[in-house]
Amino acid sequence: MAWIEDACGNLLMVRQAQGKRLWTLPGGKAKASEKLEAALKRELMEELGERIRSATPVAFFDRPRKRNLTILFRVRLTRLHFRPENSQEIANVSFKPRPPANASPSANFFWQLRKSGLFGIR
Repeated sequence: MAWIEDACGNLLMVRQAQGKRLWTLPGGKAKASEKLEAALKRELMEELGERIRSATPVAFFDRPRKRNLTILFRVRLTRLHFRPENSQEIANVSFKPRPPANASPSANFFWQLRKSGLFGIR
């Protein structure tokens, strides 16, 4: 997942077009034998239509019961002009001052870490 902020500290979130239609952080799953940063670049191009300038891992969300490990990257994009390529996956892209009530568990988890200052993003 990608942690992307605007100049005012608002968090970039995407709304899922299917399933529970939750607001979440941009990102997705790595394909078999795909490097994590390559997967992040691919997902952000699909979801936002943007390229990554830099990406640094800053936190983890481990959910063994779901057999899921989410890695959060602090991401800087080349620009902030979104044009999603896969409109079937993403319904909306928006900067938010905080995750909305219908945010994903991972977005809420990382938001709480940010509020506590545990991964250096304030």
